Amino acid sequence: MNRIRKIGFGILGALSLAAMTSPAAAAPEKKFSISITPAAVSVGNVRFTMAIKNETPNGNSNINSIAIPLPAGYNVESSDSGTSAPSATWAGAIAAPDGADVITISNMSPLKPLQGFTLTFWAKVSAAACSSALWDSAQAWSGSSFSGNTFRQLYPPEAAVNITTTVGGAQSLQFDASNPTSAAKGTPVALKVNLSSSCAGPAPNATVTLGSSPLAFTGGSSQASSGGVATFTVTFNATGATSLTATAAGFTSATPASLTVFDGILDCATDTDPPFDARDLPAPDGTDGSFDASAGGATDSEDTAFIVGIRGLGDTKGNTDCTLLNYSIVNNIPDTNTTSLTDPLGNIVPPGFYSFSFDSAVPNPVVAILSTYRPEWGDPVTGLPTRKTLICAASVCTTAPTYDVDGNVELPWKVASSCLSTLVTHASIPAGESGCVARETWWPVALASCPSPAPTGPNVRCLQLTATVIVGHDPVFGR
Repeated sequence: MNRIRKIGFGILGALSLAAMTSPAAAAPEKKFSISITPAAVSVGNVRFTMAIKNETPNGNSNINSIAIPLPAGYNVESSDSGTSAPSATWAGAIAAPDGADVITISNMSPLKPLQGFTLTFWAKVSAAACSSALWDSAQAWSGSSFSGNTFRQLYPPEAAVNITTTVGGAQSLQFDASNPTSAAKGTPVALKVNLSSSCAGPAPNATVTLGSSPLAFTGGSSQASSGGVATFTVTFNATGATSLTATAAGFTSATPASLTVFDGILDCATDTDPPFDARDLPAPDGTDGSFDASAGGATDSEDTAFIVGIRGLGDTKGNTDCTLLNYSIVNNIPDTNTTSLTDPLGNIVPPGFYSFSFDSAVPNPVVAILSTYRPEWGDPVTGLPTRKTLICAASVCTTAPTYDVDGNVELPWKVASSCLSTLVTHASIPAGESGCVARETWWPVALASCPSPAPTGPNVRCLQLTATVIVGHDPVFGR
């Protein structure tokens, strides 16, 4: 029994002696960390911020000097305009001449365990685009002149720090190819802007600013992208052509995109079988694809500036498929109108004329339009109309009609051809024509309705005329 007790006491004594003779075994490891921002950089002068921390948990493990080597392709910059010499929020002697590839701090105020500070410096980055660099060679010492005990630098995931910087590639913005080329006034339209980089990997993201000139829009001009796409939903409250722009910091701006804003949206006459007959205009109220663009208070087909119409069955020549059509009618027929107007596509519409314009991205729409023109003088001998329904054959009509010495209208204006049929189909329009006349009617009105001076003759009449046309393009009409 005594023997057993003596052995036990001997073990306890040995353990006590070991504890008293090995205090160094319990000292914490000397360690530190750096964390660099920004992580994404571009070639040129970059302002860096580095968080430096003594990660030793406790004890008498002070950092008194430190050296921060810069990765290849990074050099201290302090002479270029806008740059400055490195600075720190901790006392110490910083050495980092212009062009240096290492920043040192000596004779520091002791950086005790778990204390930290911030080093700010400019570096000229010349590393290749899309390359990454590790800031993993920093050193720290307990001595004030890069001597004494060293500290181990911590890296992720052991420490929640960033020690990687990546030189970005060329970044640019592009309007998405699926964006519409037109919109209807007052109707929201979705527009997408794509963000891309010449570097491999996920698409970059940024806050993108959308602009438009000359037309303004509502709905928000700045959107943060997600997955490399910024999506805008905007509304235009005026018609015409506008140029869209997209910009973002650090990105090449998008090539401007054109958008045309029309007055409304036109469906197809899907509820008419067989095809609608243009002679039946005005269409019954509520007929699909019909519209009323009358102006000047006109409410009846015998009123000046009365314009109504209907779209045909489909937007291709051989079937009934229908794509909604953004369109505008510029009605400049009212007697009080004395100046030319311009439609969304830039066509000049003289007084007494009107234009039908639409989004050319929709293939081959066909539309019938009935319009009542201003009163005009008939032939003073026969009493019959002397004017003819004219159509502008130019892609963009920029002038009012002119006439030669024989009274014939000159190009790009021409006398509208007669339609082959009065059904609202492409087959009714003669080959090579953008539109045709399906019907003309006229009747006498009071002589005072026509402009002065009146002609002289045995059969002087003031005539009011209505023309019904079928069109497959976007011309200007008048008399």
